[in-house]
Amino acid sequence: KPKARVIAALAESEVKLRNQSIILIIVGAIIVSCVPLALYGNIFQEFSEEHQRWGEFGSFVGGTSGTILSLLAFIGLFISIRQTDYQHKLQSEESVFYNLLNFQISKVNDIELNDNKGPLVFKVLNQSYKNLYVSHCRKLAISMLSDLDKLPPELLQFLEDEFEAFNQKGLKFRDVINASENKNEFLKSMQIRSKVKFNEIFNLKSTLIMERATSEDRIKNLKEIYTEFYHAYGYIVGPYFRNMYYILEHAERASESVRYSKILRAQLSRYELTLIYYNLMSKYTSNDFNLLLNKYNMLNGIYEPDVCYSPTKEVLISDLRQKFS
Repeated sequence: KPKARVIAALAESEVKLRNQSIILIIVGAIIVSCVPLALYGNIFQEFSEEHQRWGEFGSFVGGTSGTILSLLAFIGLFISIRQTDYQHKLQSEESVFYNLLNFQISKVNDIELNDNKGPLVFKVLNQSYKNLYVSHCRKLAISMLSDLDKLPPELLQFLEDEFEAFNQKGLKFRDVINASENKNEFLKSMQIRSKVKFNEIFNLKSTLIMERATSEDRIKNLKEIYTEFYHAYGYIVGPYFRNMYYILEHAERASESVRYSKILRAQLSRYELTLIYYNLMSKYTSNDFNLLLNKYNMLNGIYEPDVCYSPTKEVLISDLRQKFS
């Protein structure tokens, strides 16, 4: 495919060059023809019948036309050399780009994780990150049990209702949880007595902490989650993002950088876009890579519900602005 694209691009360039050369020859011929005639009309005003004057005029036309043709030939040769060099440059850039792109695609197709292979691995990786996200939110909620006012009201109300369901001594949830030294063990005791899916509801309502956090706090927590994620899956995502950086770096230096970046983005699945977002928020990326992702709008088309905290488009943009500020 890369070879076919390069050949097609080269053929198109040769056609353009040939057309430009033909136009240049026609324009030159018109100039060479018109200039002597214009000069003749300006000098003689009318056709002369004297052979001597025609001879003088012929010598004049020969000297003038020869000079003009030599100048036009030089200009044409200069333009032809410049265009040929430019087309060779384009050919080389395009060949390297498609070689890098095909290498990236082949590496993606060879990725294996458990019973999954190829692009499906990124769907599994996204789910793994979401699991770590929920676990992280649960830890945040447990840490806030020492200061109940920091908890999302929905989560606090759920805990109070569950406590009231089995409380037989008229105790208040706030008093009991504040007196408890081991908050995690207290939650386990509530889970045992609960008649609902306590852990699932607790975890779900814990995610409200991240959803309602400021962009700065959310990015800080996403960075912590990705660190844990990278420890488990860095052997997959590390080479993947390094190769992507090399492709964008080459596109940045190329003459058609915008077109190349669009071609690269068109190859990315929705799950790859989400992982790019998580990586962008982490400490395992680089400023150069992030700037290229931002410059070429590589996250264009990201599906907001795929992101772990299900942001609206406005929230996602706000978080990205905070990251690049």
